[in-house]
Amino acid sequence: MFGRSRKKTDVLVVGAGPAGLMTALQLDRAGIGVEVIDQAWRATGRSYAAALHPTTLALLDELGLAKRVVAAAHRIDRLALYDGDDRLAEVDLASLPGQFPWVAVLPQSVLEAVLEEELRARGRQVHWLHRLASFDQDEDRVLAEVDVLESVPGGYAVAVQGTEIARTLSIESQLMIGADGYRSLVRRQLGIEYESWGEAETFDVFEFESDDDAAGEVRVALDERSTNVLWTLPGGRQRWSFQVLGSGTTERERVKSRLMMSVPGEASPRFTAELLSELIAERAPWFSDKQLGDIAWAGDVSFERRLAKELGRDRVWLVGDAVHQTGPVGVQSMNVGLLEARRLAGVVRDAIHGKVGPEGFERYAESCVPGWCRLLGIQDLFSTDTSTDEWLANRLERLVSCLPASGEDLALIGRQLGLRIAGED
Repeated sequence: MFGRSRKKTDVLVVGAGPAGLMTALQLDRAGIGVEVIDQAWRATGRSYAAALHPTTLALLDELGLAKRVVAAAHRIDRLALYDGDDRLAEVDLASLPGQFPWVAVLPQSVLEAVLEEELRARGRQVHWLHRLASFDQDEDRVLAEVDVLESVPGGYAVAVQGTEIARTLSIESQLMIGADGYRSLVRRQLGIEYESWGEAETFDVFEFESDDDAAGEVRVALDERSTNVLWTLPGGRQRWSFQVLGSGTTERERVKSRLMMSVPGEASPRFTAELLSELIAERAPWFSDKQLGDIAWAGDVSFERRLAKELGRDRVWLVGDAVHQTGPVGVQSMNVGLLEARRLAGVVRDAIHGKVGPEGFERYAESCVPGWCRLLGIQDLFSTDTSTDEWLANRLERLVSCLPASGEDLALIGRQLGLRIAGED
């Protein structure tokens, strides 16, 4: 420790994804000193498509950011459910309450850029190439050891960014928030178990142009074995995600490229137009007559269904994918993570101002868990009876994670489909 530089702040946020950036922004708006670190060398370039739920758009509107996000997004007003050639159910998202009764689809990188730009406008910056090495906490503080990295050439014909440790610094804070993703070092160093609630799911993802004209809806193809989804993206593109059957026994690392570029077929030679056409014919034959343009990007992405046994301990707490994961179709993990970031920031603010003690964090954790137990199927959200459509009843376990909503909006969507909330008469 001797000779190392030391910084002090009220809160250290580890991770500059959506949940980390939202936490930092909420804290700064509350007048709380905050530092954000991330081991990456820049913001996400090629990233997953983010579908922002109505509640998320309302949250962004509270921050004055909704207009910027909506301007870059594609609007989705309907959800359609298919099996084979048959369109079997439809949900009208426009019937949901609130100012934004629809879903906004845009690259996650755009959302992150808007949040980071707002932080920068408020005088805060993300410290890229700052990697958490370790931390200790006592009754009064958290002391984190952070490796400051520097970029080094990768030595390939195409520029590949490598890093090495330039120096190490210490950051002292009253509280620390781990928003460092599903492989969270913060969670692992706390020794918190990340429980699995089902097999991993891998999806073959294709982004392309087509002449499809039903641009205002998201379409989910639920056959007997697989779950597949078609999202329309800004710029006239569409994205099919096809579940890879039998992929649950293979753990694959999810990687978000930090390069601001997209190379057709960059993931693997197997992601061909022929494979895309075969999957469409097999899983979504109603889409087979569409004219497909060039594949702009393709790859395979794996997701797990997990929930941390604890949301934090003492002065160190977790948010976002560090706490939970679910399937990608309804984009629930990111959206609920953003809402949790606001709530957690409120507890942190009150703790720093001496208004709550450990019980405030305990109440926060207790309030989060039931919702995630329902989203992950640990507890039933919907119940079935003799009046329930048989096709829906047979797919109910997979259906919940396909719906682009949470909380009361999720219940309202279920009612549109003729489902009853578990426990209700």
